Amino acid sequence: DMEERKKKRKRSLLSCKAVSLILAAATLFSIIAVIPDEAKSAEYSFGGTGITEITITDDACRQASKNKEFHWIRFQPKKTGSITIAASNASSVAKDTYGNIVLCNASKKVIDNTADRYETAGNEARRTVTYGVKAGSAYYFRVESSGGVKLRAAVSSIKKNAGKTFKKAKLLAHGKTVKGVVVAGDKTADWYKINLTKSKKIEITCSAKTNGWNGTNVADGIRVTFCDSTGTMFTKNAFGILSRNQIQYKMTYFLKAPGSKKKYNLKRGVYYIRVERFNKASSGEYTVKWNMI
Repeated sequence: DMEERKKKRKRSLLSCKAVSLILAAATLFSIIAVIPDEAKSAEYSFGGTGITEITITDDACRQASKNKEFHWIRFQPKKTGSITIAASNASSVAKDTYGNIVLCNASKKVIDNTADRYETAGNEARRTVTYGVKAGSAYYFRVESSGGVKLRAAVSSIKKNAGKTFKKAKLLAHGKTVKGVVVAGDKTADWYKINLTKSKKIEITCSAKTNGWNGTNVADGIRVTFCDSTGTMFTKNAFGILSRNQIQYKMTYFLKAPGSKKKYNLKRGVYYIRVERFNKASSGEYTVKWNMI
């Protein structure tokens, strides 16, 4: 009996050791399985409404640079409108940071855009970048930074008030300011109709928050064109381009006899304002109004 008890005790100890080894192996496997995900650069997200702030650390920037990777920020707006991103310094070793933001689709493919440059000046954002976005669509911002950076995203809802074709242009009342959005990747233009009730010169005032600055040149922006009653550009240079550098613009229109400097009032009648992206990369929000002068 004593011998049999010894054998049972031995078998029990061996069984316990086997279970311990299995648990240890499972734990080790789970740790190994987590390591690849932790080694990848982190993925962040902006909220679909309101304001969101995220911070990318110096260590994360160094790791991404070492592995030739980017930081990815997911974003899905609840309503059509714009998202404005401001960058401020969050580095513990550098006074200023700089980098690039690129708007991508749900598959992380670039939406016809060159990198939008950002720079920080201490805790203040030196420049902001704005994109027009569509409700429910998933986007990613591809970010690379020289060092720790805080990104603050403000999301605005903007109702579409414009007509999508010349024939469906929406009437824009005299002196009324209308706000619109040019959605990234959208080829269509926004059309507004002006009803000039008497012979006058007119002034178009517009503003925009947009994308398109690569550190040297303004590459993108929003174009505003003044058109005659047929929807054709009024004169050769009857347009203005709003960019990240020039966010406000005023244009005055009148008649002028050939070879003369004298200005005449426009004839009463219907005219049009066309708002569209400057090139494939352009998007953002804008305002426009017109006045008789």
